[in-house]
Amino acid sequence: MREDRTGRSPHGPRAVILTRLLVGLVFFEEGIQKFLFPAVMGTGRFARIGIPAPEVMGPFVGGVEIVCGALLVVGWLTRQGASPGLGTRPA
Repeated sequence: MREDRTGRSPHGPRAVILTRLLVGLVFFEEGIQKFLFPAVMGTGRFARIGIPAPEVMGPFVGGVEIVCGALLVVGWLTRQGASPGLGTRPA
């Protein structure tokens, strides 16, 4: 196996890849649901739990989850994609 400049192999263990795919798909699905069902998953939910400006934050969080989930699934910028994705998870 070839290594890159950092000394790590470009091929990760199967468990890491599977975890990355599953977490990415969950983020992606949750983001899409915020747009498809805004009263239940997006703006309405954010208003019920007291998040300020739910009409802005609902679509914003949904968009961030879609982008970050896609980055994780594709395997591109996984660390940068996971960080904002984890920060958008409401209670």
